[in-house]
Amino acid sequence: MKKIGIGVDTFTKIRSDNYLYIDKSALIEEIIEDSAQTIVFTRPRLTGKTLNLTMLYNFFDIKDSYTNHELFKGLYIQKSHAYVHHGSYPVIFIKNIGLIADSFENFLQSFRHYLSLLFLEFEYLIKDLDQTETAFFEKVILNEYLTQGEIIQVLPRLRDILYRYYSKKVVVLIDAFDSPLHKAYTHGYYKELAEFFNTLYSMLLNDSIKIKKAIITGRVNPQIHGVFLNTNNLKEYTILDLKYSQYFGFTDTEVKEALAEYKLSDQLHNIVKWYQSTDFYNVSLYNPWSIINYLKSREFISHWLKTAEHSLIYDFVQKSNLKTLRKLCKLTLGQNIKLDLSKFTDSNSYSIQDNIFVLLLYTGYLTVDKHISDSTYKLKIPNNEILIFFKRICSKIIFKNTDSKGTLTDSLDLNNRYYIGSILQIALKNALKLKKNKRNSKPGKIFIKTLDFQLHNIYDLKYNYEVKKDLAFILLKGCNDNKHNYIFILKRVHRISQAMATRSVHLRLIDDSHTQSFLSTLKVSCDNRLSVMAVIFDNNEVVSFY
Repeated sequence: MKKIGIGVDTFTKIRSDNYLYIDKSALIEEIIEDSAQTIVFTRPRLTGKTLNLTMLYNFFDIKDSYTNHELFKGLYIQKSHAYVHHGSYPVIFIKNIGLIADSFENFLQSFRHYLSLLFLEFEYLIKDLDQTETAFFEKVILNEYLTQGEIIQVLPRLRDILYRYYSKKVVVLIDAFDSPLHKAYTHGYYKELAEFFNTLYSMLLNDSIKIKKAIITGRVNPQIHGVFLNTNNLKEYTILDLKYSQYFGFTDTEVKEALAEYKLSDQLHNIVKWYQSTDFYNVSLYNPWSIINYLKSREFISHWLKTAEHSLIYDFVQKSNLKTLRKLCKLTLGQNIKLDLSKFTDSNSYSIQDNIFVLLLYTGYLTVDKHISDSTYKLKIPNNEILIFFKRICSKIIFKNTDSKGTLTDSLDLNNRYYIGSILQIALKNALKLKKNKRNSKPGKIFIKTLDFQLHNIYDLKYNYEVKKDLAFILLKGCNDNKHNYIFILKRVHRISQAMATRSVHLRLIDDSHTQSFLSTLKVSCDNRLSVMAVIFDNNEVVSFY
């Protein structure tokens, strides 16, 4: 049984140290046969992009071809006709992860330092350079000051030097092209950086004589960023494309084989429920990070979400209008939403309100439920792991302005009916803004679902609906015997009158025969520490809990 490597994302280490590896080497063959000179793969985080690029580096790199040959023993590519390309080209590998800064000037400084380290890998070239090129090379290695214009020239000049030295075309690998752009958006220099990269990459890649292939990875469609607007002969493959999809995630067969190897085949049903994502081609893929972590920990938790930095998405949520917030909560209830991607193909789309759904799609939080037309799709939440994230968002929206989660749980612990009523009144009112309660629908559904998530592992929540009577019943039973237990009765009306705000109306609601029938079944499972509270609401107003 092979070791399981958590966070090991270099092909050399995985193969040399005999970690579990799912063979994706057929990717090399397909890339070689692809007619595009520049290929961009956009996929969510932790789907194997970096690992695949390091594999490509080890395959094409001319410097260490003999050593790298050992890494491919037993893999598909070694038996392929494409293996003649092994160790045949000089490679420039640009890694953008970690190139972040709080201003454009600081980014340029960080990038100069990165170029210095990159050029150290090619220091052996200096002995064959003329005086001018030697001076340039040493200036970069010593991290001396370079103007923005000089920085843009550095990588194209390195390409030219490698081409002359080896008399071979150069392979360029660029990992996480959009990683610096996300931080730039947060710190207000997004446009400057996008223009910088657009110029840099077009100068580096637009030379069919000296470039063999350029393989680029990122998370979001480059058209949205405007980074490769001037790059020729470019082909992008996104999560919406079937071609190459099997190389960025684990397939059903690969997951079944991995589970069998670690004697976990009986957990396949739970794996599907928690981690599977099925696209509109009916191709099932699983996030490698979640599967690898499950094999290691044997726990069904949100492995992928734990590694994410959600600030950009939360920033969009905070700035979203009511229409967008309603769509987010609609998704949380298991429904789908419609999105026309043709509206989001320009570099200014970060400013478009609904771009949050494009971002959620490309970054793996949503998947395609149905392809409606050329650029229109229905989107849904793919699995339980991601559903937790959306529940968290809905919780933030609905319990906004109700102080903290601690305040609610403290009030429940103390049976402070005034504070409980105040908090839940605001939360229910926020929920009603997100989902109008139509006749013959379940009263307060999004409120109940979010309350369940908010109090998860503190209270066991059960609920029932009497749709024809416009009633909903909620039982909160403490997860330990010291907790006070609660029943909340939600009564939906279609117009609230002043008289409904009286305590007597609420008491009559509690004494109603339907209510008493429901209470009698629930009291069996509760001890005497039980409080019953009622609320009346319509689509615009909530009368306080009593």
